[in-house]
Amino acid sequence: LGKTLHEQQRLDEAEAQLRRSIELAPDDADTWNNLANTFTHQGRPIDAVAAYRHALTLTPSHAPAHNNLGNALCELGLLDEAEACYRQALAIRPDYPGAWSNLLFVANYHPDKSAAEIFRTVQAYGRQFDALHGPQHPAPASAGSGGRRLKIGFVSPDFRAHTCAYFSEPLLTHLDRQRFELYACGVELANAFGELTDAGEQRCRLEHEMAEKQRIYGERYPIDEDFLAALTHMPPASGAAMGFDRLVMLATGAANIEQVIWTPLADANS
Repeated sequence: LGKTLHEQQRLDEAEAQLRRSIELAPDDADTWNNLANTFTHQGRPIDAVAAYRHALTLTPSHAPAHNNLGNALCELGLLDEAEACYRQALAIRPDYPGAWSNLLFVANYHPDKSAAEIFRTVQAYGRQFDALHGPQHPAPASAGSGGRRLKIGFVSPDFRAHTCAYFSEPLLTHLDRQRFELYACGVELANAFGELTDAGEQRCRLEHEMAEKQRIYGERYPIDEDFLAALTHMPPASGAAMGFDRLVMLATGAANIEQVIWTPLADANS
């Protein structure tokens, strides 16, 4: 009942029920672990640490309690102790995904960890789970060959503030910010390209176009000086045209874009 109340975010009631359970079975490590989890969600990390430690005195091989204790210590800024807890959990359960994830997390935020140390931890994680599951997404044979650019997909509702964004900063720093594509449910909605923001280059192109117009049609139009002046203040940017018909296709669940466009084209092969 205490665990169910916790899952419903009724934390005070959960604590009361778990304390009642401890009165009935004071040596049950699982109940102490659950009480500590409730303390954690109540914002009481010191109480949580004490309860996790008590659970471990009752059952030293309780891997979740070691992992959860690491989380509470991490919350208190005790990163070395947190790391030791995660490693102890993995010594008990080498295939414990949560402990591996937390170990990698604390390594990335530890001020004394070198990039080489962090990478060794990542390699150990890879060896553990490759051995269990094997590579699920092998790289295509053409990847990295023939001058083809590697496309990287970011799957996140808010990658800007996502934890993984901090881990990926070196990668993000070197990305071409002016060239990206937007997909939703497997449908391409936008394809962005860098805008020409060099006013001098833009002037040359406009003058060339007007010269061609004069040559072909015998007339020309004045150059838009306001536009060129605005370009001198414009930072690097991308332009992307959002496909409204594709948005309608997603919204209606249409199987084919021809079902939603105003003037569908007949299939020449039909």
